Amino acid sequence: MIVATNIVADKPTETGHIYPFDVLQRAIKEFNNRATNHTSKGSELDRNNISKLGEASHKTKRLFINNSGMLCAEIEILDTEAGTKLKEKISESSCLVARPLMVVPNYVSKCIADGTKPDKAITELQSIARVQVECCDNGKIKR
Repeated sequence: MIVATNIVADKPTETGHIYPFDVLQRAIKEFNNRATNHTSKGSELDRNNISKLGEASHKTKRLFINNSGMLCAEIEILDTEAGTKLKEKISESSCLVARPLMVVPNYVSKCIADGTKPDKAITELQSIARVQVECCDNGKIKR
């Protein structure tokens, strides 16, 4: 299953951050190398506790940038209780959105945490740690 994110290379995100194409490509390559050698599991995003990783609902097989410049994830839903719940939510939803957890240097992390914006594009993206997913209806996240 292919799932899109809200990140388009070289364009501002909802929070105003810009991920240059070459920076994303480097992070994708590193993530895909890890995903090939290890299982890269994710869960449904818990907005009440973003740092919490729940029971694995899916495995991210690979990340890629599509022809529109959007970061996408190929996922496989796992045969777990969380995977079953995710399948049920998907069947009731109009869309599924991938939410990659980006690992950025301290300065940028501080800007994101305190709501300010860095002076420049995020050119120092260290890695993509994991990919979580959210179900939505008509563009609104289901909570």
